Amino acid sequence: MGTFARFIAVLAVLVFGACGNPSPPVTGASGEPGRDASTATGIDAGQPADAGAPGQDASAVCGAGGDAGYLFSIDDPRVKEGSGGGLTALTFTVTLAPAAPFALTVDYATADGVDGAAGLGGAGATAGVDYTAVSGRLTFAAGVTSQAVTVQVAADEVDETGGEYLTLDLCNPSGNAGFADAVGQGSIIDDDPVDGTLNVQRTYVQVTDGVKLAVIALFPDDYQVGRRYPTKYQTSGYANSIYPGGWPPGFPRDQDDSYVRVEVSARGTGCSGGTYDLWSVRDIQDHYDVIESWVVAQPWSNQRVAVVGFSYWGNMGFRIAALNPPHVNAVAVGGLIDDLYRGAVHLGHVTNAGFPVGWLAGIGGKTSGALAMTYRGNDELAAGNPACRDHTAGRPPTVGYALLEQVLTDVDDNPYFRTHSLATYAPNIRVPIHLRHMYQDEQTGPSGALLFERIPTSTPKRLVLANGRHAGRAGVSDSDAWLDCWMLKSGEGCPGDITDAGKRVRLYLESAPGANPPAASAAAADYPLPGTVWQALYLRAGKALSVTPPASDEAADVFATETGGEPFTRLTGTHASVSYAFPVGADTVVAGPLVLDLYANILGADADLFVEIVDQFPDGAAQYVQSGVLRGTERALDLALSKTIATGAFAGEIIQPHHPHAASAVLPVSSGATVRMQIGVWPLGHVFRAGHQFVVRVSSPPFSDRITGGSYQYASELPSVKVELLHRPGSASRLLVPTQPAVPAPPASASSGCGQSDGLPCATLPPDEGTASTGTAGCLVKGGEPGTGSRSCSFVATGNHDFVGYSPNAASIRVCRAGVEVGLVSKLRVLDQGSAGQAVRGVVTAAPGDTIEARLVANDAPDSFGRGGRPGTWGYLAVGNPSAGGVVPTVPCP
Repeated sequence: MGTFARFIAVLAVLVFGACGNPSPPVTGASGEPGRDASTATGIDAGQPADAGAPGQDASAVCGAGGDAGYLFSIDDPRVKEGSGGGLTALTFTVTLAPAAPFALTVDYATADGVDGAAGLGGAGATAGVDYTAVSGRLTFAAGVTSQAVTVQVAADEVDETGGEYLTLDLCNPSGNAGFADAVGQGSIIDDDPVDGTLNVQRTYVQVTDGVKLAVIALFPDDYQVGRRYPTKYQTSGYANSIYPGGWPPGFPRDQDDSYVRVEVSARGTGCSGGTYDLWSVRDIQDHYDVIESWVVAQPWSNQRVAVVGFSYWGNMGFRIAALNPPHVNAVAVGGLIDDLYRGAVHLGHVTNAGFPVGWLAGIGGKTSGALAMTYRGNDELAAGNPACRDHTAGRPPTVGYALLEQVLTDVDDNPYFRTHSLATYAPNIRVPIHLRHMYQDEQTGPSGALLFERIPTSTPKRLVLANGRHAGRAGVSDSDAWLDCWMLKSGEGCPGDITDAGKRVRLYLESAPGANPPAASAAAADYPLPGTVWQALYLRAGKALSVTPPASDEAADVFATETGGEPFTRLTGTHASVSYAFPVGADTVVAGPLVLDLYANILGADADLFVEIVDQFPDGAAQYVQSGVLRGTERALDLALSKTIATGAFAGEIIQPHHPHAASAVLPVSSGATVRMQIGVWPLGHVFRAGHQFVVRVSSPPFSDRITGGSYQYASELPSVKVELLHRPGSASRLLVPTQPAVPAPPASASSGCGQSDGLPCATLPPDEGTASTGTAGCLVKGGEPGTGSRSCSFVATGNHDFVGYSPNAASIRVCRAGVEVGLVSKLRVLDQGSAGQAVRGVVTAAPGDTIEARLVANDAPDSFGRGGRPGTWGYLAVGNPSAGGVVPTVPCP
C-alpha cells in the first residue's frame, strides 16, 4: 500500500473509528505514540501534543462517555520481526478496570500505520504484507480484567530502517464502559542484518565549509517511533560510519538503554569527504556543526546530547567539549593525552618510536582511498554507495603523516604540539565532564590524569583513576552513572556520590584485570589529593632509601648509560643501573605524581636518565608500577608551569616539573660537573604492603620498558657515558613521594599477588651493574625525506644481535665476514601501506668480529640490495643496542 493510501486508511480510523463509530477529539495525551506523558521525565518532557497521531495514548476515543464506570485500555507492545519467512506473534493486552460483576464486551480491529507520521524512520505496516489483519469482539466475563489479542507479523529479511508500526483500535464498549486508552501502537522492530546492526539510520551531513561527513545513528532495541531520546555522540577516524560490514570497533553496543547513539567519521576518513588532519581546529568544528545543526533537529532527538568516547574517540570528545556546544549537557571520556609532546611523543625529550609511530602510520593507511573501502570489511563501493566513492576518489594515498614526521624527527616542543594537546583547551570546558584514566596506559600514555586540575573548578567534573592498561574497564559504571545523572536528571537527585563535590576524584586500588568496580577505592575532592602527606626519601650510598639526608659526603653510585636496553641481547644478562630500596613497615598508599630530584655528574656531553618505581615482594618478585624519563640537557624548568606543593613542610617544592624542551632553554652539560635534574614520575596509585620493598631504579632508557609491554620504545641515541649519582649534604638526591593518611582495607578479593593487579607486570628485578654490559654494540638508522636516498649504519658485531624496525619502506640487514656476505635479512618492508603498522623484530645471526650493516630506503628508487622504496619514509631500523645513526663509524660490507 502506498503512502497516500495508508494515510487515507488511518484517517478513516481516526475520524470514524475502527468499527465505524465517530471518534471525539483526543485529549490529555503526551503527543508521542505509545508513551504516557507521566513517563517522559528525562527523555521527552515538554514535547507538544500531536492530536490525532496514529497509535496515540488517548483518554477518550471511540465514543466513551464521561459517566463510564468501567474503563478499557490497551498497551503498546513491541516485537522483533524475525526472519525466514515465518510468522512472529505481536500480542496486545486489553485490560478492564475495575473488575465488573457482569459481562462486558468491546470490539477491536487492526489498522495500518502511516509512513513517518510518528517520527524519523517510522513506516506504516501494511496488512497482508507486513502483518495479518484481525478484528472481532472481546467478552470480559464477570471478574475478568485482562485479555490478549494476537497479530501475526510477517518475518521477512528486508531492511526496514526505523521499524514499522500498526495500531489495534478498541471500539463500541458495551453497557456503561468507556476508554482510558483506546488505541494500541504495535511496533515491529527491524532485525534484518543487511547493514550489520539493528535499527540504524545512515546518512551524510554537510558541515559549514561544505564537506559531507558520514554519519550513523543506532537506536535502542526497544526503540519507539515518535519518542524523543537523548543522544550519545562520538567521532572516529578509524573506519567508515556508514558501516555495512559490522559495527565499528570500539563503538558501544549497549543500545538497550535510553539513548540514541551517533557516530561520525572524521573528515578524510572512511566515507567522509574532506582531507584528514588529526585533531585540527577544523576537524573539531565539524562535530560542533553536526551536533548543533543535525542531531538536535532530528525527530527522535530531545535536544540533549552527551559526548562520549575512549582513546581516539575520547581525545576527540574532549576537544569537542572545549567548544561548549549549547546542546551538549554532559561528557564522559577516557584514554586521554594531556600534553602530546611530553605525554606520548617525546617523553623527557626522548623520542617514543613505538606506539605513536605505529598508530600514526597505520591511521594514514586506514584513511587512504582504496583502503578506506576495505578496512575491517567495510566495502561501500561494493554496496553501491556513490557518495562514498566520490569522497575517497581524490584522497591522497597516505594522509596524516605530518605528526609522524614530528615524532621521528628530533624536534623541540612547538606550536604544532601545543595546538594538538588537550591541555591547551582544558581551561575552556564548562560542560559537566567525567574523565577515566589508567595509570599504565600503553597507548595514549600516562598523562591523562593531569587534565583534571586544568579544568576550571567551577565546572562539574569527576575523575576515576586505576591501575590498568589501555583497555581497562575500571570506572565504566561510574561513567555511565555520570551520564545518566546529567542527561536524564539534569544533575539533580542523582544516586550515590556521583555529584558530591567532596568525592569527585575516585581512586581504585589493587584491581584484577577486568574488575569493575575494582577491589578497593578512596574518594577525594581534588587531584592531587588534598590530604596528601609528602614524604622525602633520600638516595643513600649502599643503594638504600632513607627518610634522613646524608650528614656528610658519601660515595657516589656509578653506572654507564646504554643507548637502548631491553629487548636487545645482553650477553651478560644484566642492565646497567642503580637501584635504591626502602623497607615498607606498614601498608602505605602512594597516590599522585612523584619527582626525583637528582644530583649527578655526567662524564660526557649528555645522558638520558630513566626512573622506575618498583614494588618488590618478600620473595624477590618485582611489580613494575610507574616510570619517568629526562635528557640531561633538557633539565631547564618553566617555574610558571611547574606545579608545587601549596602547604606543609614541603610548601613550594616542585611535584610536577615542566621542562620547556626548547632550543633556547637547553642547558649544556660540562663533563664531570654536577647537574641537578628534576625528573617527573607519572602519577600512580598503589598500595605498598608491609614487608615489601619500595624501589626506585635509575638507568638509561630501555628500548622497550616493562610497564608498556614494548608499546613505548625509547629511541635514545646518545653515546654511552658514565653517570655518578651523588649523596652529599648540599646536593642530596631524593624522591618526593605522595603518601595518603588513610589506607582503605581491601576485601578478600583484592589482587595482592605479584602481577595480579591490572596493568602491573611482574618480573625479577635485574641485578645492578655499574658499567655497561657486553654486547652493547649497535646502531640506529632513521628514514628521511623522499629523494634523500638510502641511509645506513654499521658496526662490528659481538655475536647475535636483536633488531627492531618500523618504516613504510624497505629495509635490509646484511652480515659480512672477512669481506664476504654471509647473511641477509631481506625485504624488511616493516610497514606496507595499509597494514596494521606493528614494528617487526627478530634476531640477526652473527659471530664476534662480523660486520652488521643496517640500511633503510628513503626514496622511490630500489636500494643497492634491489629492494624498491616508497615515498614518504618515516621510520627506523635498530640493530643490537642502538646508538646515534651516523655517529658509529660506518664499516659497510663490500
